[in-house]
Amino acid sequence: HVMLSPNIDEFKIAIVPEYIKPELQEHESIIFDNQEVKQLTISELIALNTDKLYRYQRPLKSDIYLENRYLRHVIYDYDVYAVCEHSEPIALCVVRMISENGTNVLRLVDYIGANETFSKLQSFSATLLRKYDAEYIDIYSHGIPPEIFRKAGYIRRSNYDDLVVPNHFEPFHQKNIDLNFGYKCPQIGRSVRLFKGDCDQDQPRV
Repeated sequence: HVMLSPNIDEFKIAIVPEYIKPELQEHESIIFDNQEVKQLTISELIALNTDKLYRYQRPLKSDIYLENRYLRHVIYDYDVYAVCEHSEPIALCVVRMISENGTNVLRLVDYIGANETFSKLQSFSATLLRKYDAEYIDIYSHGIPPEIFRKAGYIRRSNYDDLVVPNHFEPFHQKNIDLNFGYKCPQIGRSVRLFKGDCDQDQPRV
């Protein structure tokens, strides 16, 4: 899924057909004015009361996981954001900016929180697009229903034959890539969610 920036005059990484209007993606989205967004350092992440957010996630994760997997990565620079309502965290989001062809894109590589909460992230996602001056923000995922993404202002790339949102940047290839995956879950009945940051899908290639 992807949210295209309405502030970009010319897309240099994505190929966006004229009939896809980024500004129209927001018309069915939900905007919450009482949200607070904060970029977190390691100490700020550990200090937050985030334990309840991880109960929605299989495979299991934790603040220590986010610290070691993302904030202490030796090559990539990841940013971890807390989305709060009434000073209580409702979601954690991990993003990575990529610069290519004189422009930027954002990848939302991990999400911690309830599926339903993701539908509240339209304003947050739009803010990130402006902050990083990015063409788009994309997310590869399994386990979040498409309806949730629609409410959050994201569109499904595969629904548009001419829309190209590249996946490979090391080296850069301007074409769509579908990711195949598999998992083994020993706990029957437990829902599994996967994102691009899981396993080896967001690691240096060069």
